[in-house]
Amino acid sequence: MTSRVRFAPSPTGQLHVGGARTALFNWLFSRGTAGKMVLRIEDTDQVRSSRESEESIKTDLRWLGLQWDEGPDEGGPGAPYRQSERRDLYDAAFQQLLDAGHAYLAYESPAELGAMRDAARAEKRDFIFRKPAYSAEDLARFEADGRTPVVRLEAPGHDATFVDQVLGEITVPEAKLDDFVIRKADGFPTYHLAVVVDDHHMQVTNVLRAQEHLMNTAKHLLLYEALGWEPPQHGHMPLIFSMDGSKMSKRDKAKATRARVRELGWDDAQVAEATGLDESTTQAQQAPRLPNEDTVGPADHSAAIVGCVRLPLSVQEEEYPPAVIHQRNVVCNNDAFQVSDAESATNRESITVLRHSLKPAVSPT
Repeated sequence: MTSRVRFAPSPTGQLHVGGARTALFNWLFSRGTAGKMVLRIEDTDQVRSSRESEESIKTDLRWLGLQWDEGPDEGGPGAPYRQSERRDLYDAAFQQLLDAGHAYLAYESPAELGAMRDAARAEKRDFIFRKPAYSAEDLARFEADGRTPVVRLEAPGHDATFVDQVLGEITVPEAKLDDFVIRKADGFPTYHLAVVVDDHHMQVTNVLRAQEHLMNTAKHLLLYEALGWEPPQHGHMPLIFSMDGSKMSKRDKAKATRARVRELGWDDAQVAEATGLDESTTQAQQAPRLPNEDTVGPADHSAAIVGCVRLPLSVQEEEYPPAVIHQRNVVCNNDAFQVSDAESATNRESITVLRHSLKPAVSPT
């Protein structure tokens, strides 16, 4: 089966370096396996999503030299590619889960949920929601109050174990898996339900994303199990840290992308020339060592340190850690996918990527 990967941003702001890295690695994997890359817009947040943000993200991806095969503008067999246009698929999944007894209606108000969280915090325990035993009187009261229920997936009562393509075997204990919301009170799906339904119907074979999604993957595997679908393979890339070693915030990540590069005095032509990826560069020159099923595997779990600085044309090796690979104005290293040629398309991960040897942020268990 042809490999299919996706980059699925939420159009609630600009593309930051974390999203750019995710898009880059998915693009590289699709090209290294003669597969397809899908651009999917996850716009279920009706308050914060906008078409302006969507267009900005697509513009920045093209600026990075990344082109997808299927998407909102290009079309394809998985269309439509905006989640807001796929409500019928989500509604069908909700009904399937409710009919099978894997999901249920939950009526707790925000205030009641807040009180539950406060109680758990006071008792120094995790807040784990479990299916309530509503009485007939409870249901009558909810109806009289005009409460609109959410839909929650009922946890199956066992651990979630999977083999991560980067981190190795991961187990999330049953005690950490609660009955999470899959449909909001406004009728829209949560991220968890929508991403599983979309990946299934778009026949995604490999999900490559940031390590922040590790706990989400456990939830998603429970949804695949409940729906009777085969899950794709998952790989979680290391966390991104700032130059001072702290975890990079979204605000800092935004500074490391297109707008920040321009603040440093670079225009698009200079970026293309410095990375060796101008319009005259051939595909073979751009990516001589693309990752594939053989090169994506348990490797370097260490976090990435990302900065955006201007280097001199000649960089002395002793000035930077041995893990750094340099070429003219670009420093890059992507050990997790064994792409180490400084002429490759990975140079566009950011203008400068400094990877230091840090302890793994997450240890496989």
